[in-house]
Amino acid sequence: ETKTTVLKVKTFPCSKYEPIRVTFVNKYGALQDIYFNRRSNDSISVTTEDYKASIVDLSTLSYDTTSHQQRTLNLVGKESITLNTDYIDESCNEHIRELMLSEQLWMTKLTDEETIIPLRLRSQSTQLKKSVNEKLIQYTMQFDFAFDKINNIR
Repeated sequence: ETKTTVLKVKTFPCSKYEPIRVTFVNKYGALQDIYFNRRSNDSISVTTEDYKASIVDLSTLSYDTTSHQQRTLNLVGKESITLNTDYIDESCNEHIRELMLSEQLWMTKLTDEETIIPLRLRSQSTQLKKSVNEKLIQYTMQFDFAFDKINNIR
């Protein structure tokens, strides 16, 4: 009995950066990919509300000095990522334009485990570059993860 095994082969030039695929819905409603295989930066931002809690034990009328009097309420964490393309051809400007106009985006880190992460484009504008003006064309885009770090599903 012969057994067939299918292997996925992804070839990228040797790079110290982890390649990331961003998939988006283009103007025809089809899924399209753009690869970001240069430097990427992850960041996190947190918003909270604070309140002052009573730490007095009413049964003994004493309090613990190691208890938190200032407490956190409604802690929400949001992660974001900044991605850079490789040097690309001017003909890719239409793909960048469609990425900017897409309402649905996903990121896939191309490692052994391909985890798909929904994204929101944070970059509101970009200059479409021309090879006449720029010798090498590269784009930097900022994305927010489309979910809270601490999930508050509603």
